[in-house]
Amino acid sequence: MFGVGVPLVALELVADGLEAGAALDTVAKGEPTVVRGLMEASFPLYGAIGMIKAALLLASAGYATLVKGALPRWTGWVAYTAAAINLAVAPSILGGPDPTAFWSASGYVTFIPQVAMLLWFLVASISMLRRGKAGTTTTVHERAPAV
Repeated sequence: MFGVGVPLVALELVADGLEAGAALDTVAKGEPTVVRGLMEASFPLYGAIGMIKAALLLASAGYATLVKGALPRWTGWVAYTAAAINLAVAPSILGGPDPTAFWSASGYVTFIPQVAMLLWFLVASISMLRRGKAGTTTTVHERAPAV
């Protein structure tokens, strides 16, 4: 997960940088073609490319959960479902750059995989907190022999 998470964060930061560049251009001289170009350049990073990376991250999390049993099995299936949603929506990049359309690179459909990923993070976090309260996990200090 770490190997996929770091490039995913870097990808999102590049997209944020493109949008920040568009915002800065409006302050200086406000060239509409530059602003539009920077904004549309960020669409694939937030959209299809970001969704494919997020699907890989979620699939890795689901696999690790099901194989290692660090979390309840159903959280692994939630991760797999969120990964499938991300892959299903990734072709929305073919819908063009219209932000008011449902099926487009920056349309409303791109919020669905984001919600699915956030839902998995919420579910996994609550599962980890509940497991920690139940006392089923041990820390390194608990296992270390007394001196």
